Amino acid sequence: MPEFLDDAVEVRRAFTGRVARSLKLFARYGERGLAPRVGIALDPGAEIHSTASGERPTQRLLAGDGCHRLALKLRAGQEILAPNIYRGRIFRSYTPRDVSRALPPELDLSPNEYFSFLSLAYSDREFLNAASLHAYIERTHPDRLDEVESIIAADAVGVTAP
Repeated sequence: MPEFLDDAVEVRRAFTGRVARSLKLFARYGERGLAPRVGIALDPGAEIHSTASGERPTQRLLAGDGCHRLALKLRAGQEILAPNIYRGRIFRSYTPRDVSRALPPELDLSPNEYFSFLSLAYSDREFLNAASLHAYIERTHPDRLDEVESIIAADAVGVTAP
């Protein structure tokens, strides 16, 4: 909802509501799993654009809807999605939703906590600062270095990549 990103009261209300819905989803998942009719949208695009905050994703297949459900499945140890769990929507030109733009300031994460979380998306180990994450990405996935640096810059956690 980029239309109210500059309205702190509205951002707080929306953020609080999203967290409450996520907690309910987490509780329901622990009790009975995901509802079979609710899937995960995988959105491939021939041309992927930067998000509103400037993040530059390099992957051609992005989770357009259902990121929380995808995270729950990963947390439960599921690394493969059954065909009935996801749906694909193919785009010639795609701009990913920028849902985490307001998240870091709201969570008041320390740089260590932020980089620990961010490293989950790019590694099987934890990095606690920009320099170590940057060095790892440069060594293992140099094609994603621009993406990582754009995320760090967009999140504005008070630290910069080398």
